[in-house]
Amino acid sequence: KVRDWQMNRLSTDFMLHRGGMSWNNIEADLYQGRLNGALNIRTTEPPQLEVTQQLEHIDMLAWLGDSFDYQRLSGAGTALINLRAQGYNRSEWQRSLNGELKLMVDNGHLQGLDMRTLGQNGQAVNGQQTPVLFDAAAHTPFRRLTSDITFTDGVAQTRFLDLQATTVNASGNGKVDFQKN
Repeated sequence: KVRDWQMNRLSTDFMLHRGGMSWNNIEADLYQGRLNGALNIRTTEPPQLEVTQQLEHIDMLAWLGDSFDYQRLSGAGTALINLRAQGYNRSEWQRSLNGELKLMVDNGHLQGLDMRTLGQNGQAVNGQQTPVLFDAAAHTPFRRLTSDITFTDGVAQTRFLDLQATTVNASGNGKVDFQKN
């Protein structure tokens, strides 16, 4: 384990240089999948992080839980990650997060939301935005979830979201503010 991550067969090119350190050509088995990428840390005030990664077929529930303390998405995921942050701890990194994430998850669940009951209860109206409340007991099983997410100063904005669930297909957009959540 490295900082709460479960990985095996890690290899990388490490370089310590004036102003920081870099891990390039990172390769590892990660959460039943594969990681390739790079990590750069600049020793500025506050320190700056830059992560470029490609994740293939990883256990999303475990990876998101360990990385971001987020446990509402499961399935086998593939992701392209290009993120930057600054700070001294995870909370500061989340609030300063900038960059992009492209995500595709197969055969999983969205925890806290049951898309089937939204339609059955008449809460979803064509063309109208409706508030959706979190329900810990609810979940939506899906075949595929794809999304493009942009992070700006700790706010994740989903520009594109496509959900192919077992009983419903949905698309949309939204945001999560890590400074408030």
